[in-house]
Amino acid sequence: MFLIDQKGRLRGHYKIATQFNRLLEDAQKLVFFNDKKEHENHSELMASKSKVEVKGAWLRALPPTMNTTAAYMTLKNNSEEKDQLLSIHTPLANKVEVHDSVMKDGMMFMQRADNLSVPANGTLRLAPRGLHAMVMGIKQTPKVGESVPLILTFKNAGEVKVNAEVKKSAALDHSHH
Repeated sequence: MFLIDQKGRLRGHYKIATQFNRLLEDAQKLVFFNDKKEHENHSELMASKSKVEVKGAWLRALPPTMNTTAAYMTLKNNSEEKDQLLSIHTPLANKVEVHDSVMKDGMMFMQRADNLSVPANGTLRLAPRGLHAMVMGIKQTPKVGESVPLILTFKNAGEVKVNAEVKKSAALDHSHH
């Protein structure tokens, strides 16, 4: 099924059985933006080929003397094509890198993990003791309960903005960084 706007432009292509809900969402956006006549750039209107959702994002609280922490989340790819996480940014810190926890010779080490794939119609978890986002060079220590903006950039889905809640996690020591 195809979604065509009032000017005859193709705005989406959907496999009815698997993408009916996305079709409805995009049709509602198309109607809303056409009614408002405020949205000139229709690129936001349609879900990209690789629509990625970020769920359960949270940032580990840290003592005021530290300037590095970790962020965790689940990335859900709602498309028929795999996507790739290219970067994560936040105004809270100088840089964010994705790391993986790996066991080598009986010791736990961190190694940088770049350009992670998010499988088609699948998920990628960033969780304690596995893949996680290292938030480095923190400019101001966030407090438990605050929200920290994160901007994730994907190869196909583009930018996805999310707020990560700062949570205390005494059971999970991250001191090996």
